[in-house]
Amino acid sequence: AESTNDVETKFFVIKNIAESAMGGNPTAAIKLISKWSLSLDSFPRVTYLKRKEILWWLTRLSPEKALDFADLLIRPGEDTFSGALVRYLLRRLAKANAKRVFLDAFSKFHSFIDAEDLPHLEELRSAVCSPRLDFPSEIPEENDRDPTSDGFPLDEIPSNDEKLPLVEFSVDHIHWIDSAAAMGIAERVLGDPSVDVIGLDLEFVPSMVQDLCPGLAASQVLQIATRKDVVLFDLQALVDSMSL
Repeated sequence: AESTNDVETKFFVIKNIAESAMGGNPTAAIKLISKWSLSLDSFPRVTYLKRKEILWWLTRLSPEKALDFADLLIRPGEDTFSGALVRYLLRRLAKANAKRVFLDAFSKFHSFIDAEDLPHLEELRSAVCSPRLDFPSEIPEENDRDPTSDGFPLDEIPSNDEKLPLVEFSVDHIHWIDSAAAMGIAERVLGDPSVDVIGLDLEFVPSMVQDLCPGLAASQVLQIATRKDVVLFDLQALVDSMSL
């Protein structure tokens, strides 16, 4: 059995790696927690710092994606840092000029905002809704470092400016498959002899989110489109319902 001093030393090392003044690395801290067979529940601040870093990346890549994953990262009532994460998410969305997403997030998490933060965030909401375009400069900084030391530099992500033409589909031709019973719809649509070409797209959960939510399926949504139909497979629901 480990001595008390050994355990205390490990806790000290993990805390300092996650919160280093030179640029904390919560991912490295979480890897040590796993390597040393410790419980992540014993390190709520490390989890908070990791979730905060994930929100930084998601809001930088896509404010909409950040809101999609917010329910996984911000779980009011389950930890003491949920209010701080709500505050951080709203500030990041405001800086991104993502007005609609900001308002959606504000409405969604309003009841979980800490009382002391509410006046400032109400003021921030008013600024977001104002016609002025310079409001992000008024938002206080909150230790908002660029975590490129622990991931793929965003500026190096290749982009493609050529946009394919949009194709509109009737709602009647969009099929959501989330159970074994619904698989027959997919078989009928995709097995139609007239189908000569399909388009595929697979939505993955970011690996950084999976680290904190191990019960999630790595792939969440499979999209298959023909010339006239779209079939959306909810892979998480299918895994859960079919016990795969």
